[in-house]
Amino acid sequence: MPNWVRIVFLKWMPHLLCMRRPAQMYNPNRRRSSLHPSKLLQSSLNKSSALDHGQPVTAHGHHPNCPVGDPADHTHPPGTATEPYCPLPNSALQAIDAIEYITEHLRREEEVKLSRNDWKYVAMVIDRLLLYIFFGVTLGGTLGIILSAPYVFHAVDQQTELDRLIRLYKSGGL
Repeated sequence: MPNWVRIVFLKWMPHLLCMRRPAQMYNPNRRRSSLHPSKLLQSSLNKSSALDHGQPVTAHGHHPNCPVGDPADHTHPPGTATEPYCPLPNSALQAIDAIEYITEHLRREEEVKLSRNDWKYVAMVIDRLLLYIFFGVTLGGTLGIILSAPYVFHAVDQQTELDRLIRLYKSGGL
């Protein structure tokens, strides 16, 4: 959505038209999770894969044969310098990849939904603006016709008006 559309139709016009955004369409207090799904599932998959193989798990979720101790003695994958590295089985890595794919798909779907809701609200604002314009033109036209009628508030001699119109018709003025 262009920035000018966002400013004009989502900020200024609703304020001028006394509109508020429906609650079900927009919730500014909703927060997105900043945690990456692979980080969330890393320790739980370590624990579950160890349990699947019948191996005991330490308090930190590591296999007994994984290196634990001084972190300077072990190699670490990027971004996990504080935790000892214990490689996951291929099935766990595939599960993490699948979860990352699903998470990214859901994130994109949520962004599309938010964009669609923004456009729906723009349509509501334009609809309300056109309603006000229609109401103003209709009211102005009606008042203009009523107030411009020449004999609405005056007493009129009908016979004099008929004679004038008859003379005008006979002279070919109509």
